[in-house]
Amino acid sequence: MTDTSDTAPPNMERRLSLRILTYWRGLRDQRAYPGLSDLDPESISDMWPCCLVLKVEGCESDPIIATCGHELQEHGGEDLTGKPLSTAPPQSLVANGASFFQEVLSKRVPITYGDKYINAEGNEVLFRSAILPLGENDEAITHLLCAANCREVEPE
Repeated sequence: MTDTSDTAPPNMERRLSLRILTYWRGLRDQRAYPGLSDLDPESISDMWPCCLVLKVEGCESDPIIATCGHELQEHGGEDLTGKPLSTAPPQSLVANGASFFQEVLSKRVPITYGDKYINAEGNEVLFRSAILPLGENDEAITHLLCAANCREVEPE
């Protein structure tokens, strides 16, 4: 996966999870959370390939993948757009990066997370992700914006 930390300008936060959180906070302004309509993929073109949008309204236990960035697809084997999150392969960045979505729904706040998993090739993968709630009003969370990136650990 492309690691933007090597190409990030000086003084720019390198961690994707913190940059997407800063973007989300800017969209939110004084609201509990921004709406899906507030997202502008062009304004975050450097992060958008690592983003996933989950539709949770009406399918809170198994959200539908509304958008799946190509960097995430590379670490999952296929485009999962339009499919339930449960169809993501367990050894994929999508499944692992979005695995804590229920915690975001219950706490109603953004959460960043880092962990590791073994991919389909048997290699250890370290990842960081952030899941951020979206809603058109301050009452209901309708979507979740997820961003994740990773790196494979070199075998010894």
